[in-house]
Amino acid sequence: MMGPSVPSPPPPPPSSPRSGIVARTARGALWVALAEGSTTAAAIFAVLLGPVILGTYAYGVAAAVIVVLAGFDALTQAGFRQAVVQRREVDDVVLDTAWTALIGRGAALGAALFFGAPWVARLFPDAPPDLVPMLRTASIALVLMNVHSAGVFVLTRELDFRRLLTLDVAPALTKTVVVVVVLVGWRTPWAYVFARIAAEIVRASLSYRAAPRRHRVRLDLPALRDLSVYGRWIFAGAAVGFLLTNLDNVLVGGLLGMGALGIYKIAYDVSQLPVSRGAFVLARAAMPAFSRVQDDLEATRRLFRRTTGAAALIALPGTAAIAVFIPDLVAIFRPGYEQVVPLTRLLCLSVPLRLCAATANPLFQGLGRPDLSFRMGLWRTAILIVGFAAFAEHGLVGICWLVFLSAAAPLGTWSKGLRLTGRITAMEAFAATWPGWLVAALYGFAALAIRAALPAGLGGAVLAAVAAAIVTLGALKGVAAAGGWDGFEEVRALRRTLKR
Repeated sequence: MMGPSVPSPPPPPPSSPRSGIVARTARGALWVALAEGSTTAAAIFAVLLGPVILGTYAYGVAAAVIVVLAGFDALTQAGFRQAVVQRREVDDVVLDTAWTALIGRGAALGAALFFGAPWVARLFPDAPPDLVPMLRTASIALVLMNVHSAGVFVLTRELDFRRLLTLDVAPALTKTVVVVVVLVGWRTPWAYVFARIAAEIVRASLSYRAAPRRHRVRLDLPALRDLSVYGRWIFAGAAVGFLLTNLDNVLVGGLLGMGALGIYKIAYDVSQLPVSRGAFVLARAAMPAFSRVQDDLEATRRLFRRTTGAAALIALPGTAAIAVFIPDLVAIFRPGYEQVVPLTRLLCLSVPLRLCAATANPLFQGLGRPDLSFRMGLWRTAILIVGFAAFAEHGLVGICWLVFLSAAAPLGTWSKGLRLTGRITAMEAFAATWPGWLVAALYGFAALAIRAALPAGLGGAVLAAVAAAIVTLGALKGVAAAGGWDGFEEVRALRRTLKR
């Protein structure tokens, strides 16, 4: 005799498109984080090896080349990648048009740097004669960085960051290897020129393997107009972004000399690592996701809170670690870099302010308002230009305070932009960052106390960094056990999301 039948459990509800996008964003952030972690480690090693081997003047010459390339690189950012990602429909005509236009732009800018090198070199009065041939050789990189496959835009649009991982890691590793070989073998700032060219060759070659396409030379005027309308704000923002990150370098090198530029460049690059290599990890993964949920206000708000909180957890504790351990890092440099320590700590003050722009820009661009990013950058640039002469009278310390003020200048536009695009208040945005402040405070105080109890030297610094991390994890477990914020549960929730 058969018993009563047991009803089958109902099938699990299908996941909504929005939850799928959140999961794909989390996966994308993971792959971007892996790429950025690898490239950051390689970049740190390549950048810091220069001060160890070269003197302040020779490293300042290398920094001048890096700054000029960054400026021309900003002019190549036509915004086509973001425009393709933000579009609802993409076809071969759009991709071929973007590919053709970028190649033309790269060739024009490469020629401009090659023939304009003597005039560019005059920005740095005490630069050696070698700077002109260095700049002309570096112009090759401007051409190469614009010949990659436009299929890469589609991979970004589809949140397929796993396939894009190699395009970030391989060029960074190539750059590091070339820098090490040339610096150790010849002890010349030319190492950074050769490294950039080698990295762009690798990046362009791999792009056609990651996203193979048979492009046609084609300039469809309607498609070009549509891409340019959106991309003009990205281009303008990139140009302003160059001024933000390099105007101070150009003015320091021109007014204070190559030696001062070498010191300032190290202090700025190291202090901004947590936000430039950390917070922007999530920005790269979040921008395509914001474009997918742009019609869903609640999903947009939820995604912004999550990306802002995660970015703060990366940037703020990292900044605390740099502020504590920068003396141990500078101790391995050649004599002459002692001023890097106080300058780095001053520049660390601007990181929380830069975090605001780092988390808002993908929201603005993903929702079709790149003009807001441009306006934020314009405020910062205006402060730098207006205040440089007055603050430069106080040397590099004055320049660092000017950078802080320029980072605070766009907060009004930032607050207004959040309200317009996501109906998000400034208080809501700040509230999302509090776990990052908690972890930064715990780690910073632990690192200071432990470092003071250990002997000087790089070994003591590494031991203190590890011990402070263990103490911080223990403190967080205590907070969770007492019923407070449970960061470990958030990590477990992220892992469950990634497994879906």
